[in-house]
Amino acid sequence: VAAQETVNLWFSELFADDDSGISLALTISNVSLIGHSAFAVSRFLCGALCLVIRPRILLCASLLGGTAISIAIATLPQHTVTTRPNTVLGLTIGLFFFEGPIFPLIFAIALRGLGRSTKKGAAMLAAGPGGGAVGPWVLFALQNRMGVRRSFWIVTVALGMACLFPVYLKVVGRAREVVDWNRIEGKERKRKWKWKWNWKSKWPWD
Repeated sequence: VAAQETVNLWFSELFADDDSGISLALTISNVSLIGHSAFAVSRFLCGALCLVIRPRILLCASLLGGTAISIAIATLPQHTVTTRPNTVLGLTIGLFFFEGPIFPLIFAIALRGLGRSTKKGAAMLAAGPGGGAVGPWVLFALQNRMGVRRSFWIVTVALGMACLFPVYLKVVGRAREVVDWNRIEGKERKRKWKWKWNWKSKWPWD
């Protein structure tokens, strides 16, 4: 969420940070409109894909895509930004697209397997977006030294740290069994049957 809010608040400065005489294919307002439309479309698309692709895989793909694009924005040469501003424009819209499904996927995956603690878990997850208030201020502190575009490394760091979650789900088998849906109709996940002693059973010789 910190990465998303940072992009929402600072993306317009990516263009004002450079030569004021550059000509964009879209106005800043239209970039915002198309970017947020891509943000919404990616959420609906990801929701449909969750029926055929495991959500943790979609989460990993979204995080990696957002990380790659934020790196591209931060490392573009200055002359490319000045002479080809529409390149930054396209990357910005792409960043909106990849960021769209991230929070809903994390929210839904984290609720899996909580049982009667689902309410408590949902409340804690709903409070999580409060971290979005921190990200824009970190970029604000950096932009005086590095410029807005170079300061987008903070977005890369935030998305890179979030990548640890799908990696954890991939590496830890028990966690993977909880979050993955089961292909067998009527069974949410595989169950491991454990032998239990029945204290009420009688011995054969009784």
